[in-house]
Amino acid sequence: MALQMDYESVHGISVSDAYVRIDEQSGGKLGISLRIRFYASIDAANEGKQWLEERVVSFSPDVSDGAANFLEQGYEYLKTLLEYSQAVDV
Repeated sequence: MALQMDYESVHGISVSDAYVRIDEQSGGKLGISLRIRFYASIDAANEGKQWLEERVVSFSPDVSDGAANFLEQGYEYLKTLLEYSQAVDV
């Protein structure tokens, strides 16, 4: 799973349909940190090309019985944030 969305870098470079992927996660039931990387496209990510930007986001996971895994929860959490609200699952 990953996300796709229009992206503008901190340098003002715009990319339509950028690929946004959680490349690393760490933590546990008290808190999860996600290392999110933005790629120019799905192909760029799959070909191992350099990411455009990296961000770190943290959230408190649901650890109840039947809860989704932390990675799935991470993507769902991202979509609750304004800057990722228009992202679509890919």
